[in-house]
Amino acid sequence: MRPKFKHPNANLNIKWKTDLQKSVILENMDERDWQGADEDEKDWNFYWISVRNVKAFFHPRTGHKLNNRQIVNHFLHYAELTKKDLMVKNFKKNRKEVDKKVLIQPNGKEFFLDAEIIPKTYILPQEYTMFMEEFCKTKNKKWIFKPAGSSQGKGIQLINKVSSARNLQHSFNRKNLKKGKNDSFVISRYIGNYIHQATL
Repeated sequence: MRPKFKHPNANLNIKWKTDLQKSVILENMDERDWQGADEDEKDWNFYWISVRNVKAFFHPRTGHKLNNRQIVNHFLHYAELTKKDLMVKNFKKNRKEVDKKVLIQPNGKEFFLDAEIIPKTYILPQEYTMFMEEFCKTKNKKWIFKPAGSSQGKGIQLINKVSSARNLQHSFNRKNLKKGKNDSFVISRYIGNYIHQATL
């Protein structure tokens, strides 16, 4: 049954396609009155592509190149930002470059970037010793522990005691043995209501 309200993005003459037959995708496109493109059609605006097909879609032999009116829901090497341990690795690599850079905002004002807006974060088990040193020397003992490849809040724990921090190593070893994998985890200093005082 179609909704009674008119979606604000309806009638934009958007052509879409997908390689997933999921009702949530199909219903959302239908709700907007967007037009479905045929499987072989190259004239489309939005392509909801499955994770397993992203590499094949962008492979040089396919010749697929997006024009200015086309977007997809995934991009090549997206895991560098979406997998938590890889995102941390990239933040750390970029930290030195970011600090003290200036961005010009649309209103013409300067915004000074500060690498410290990214909380202290460690990849476990590789940086467990470094994390424990930092954990023991800081007054704020509130840290957030997350599996690197999980989503929807699965496996997240708040760590605020030395005993809990020490048990982490057993926790991720046990999880990896159970899955037969060698997964990574990240732990970051927990930030509640953090307000960054930038010079504007």
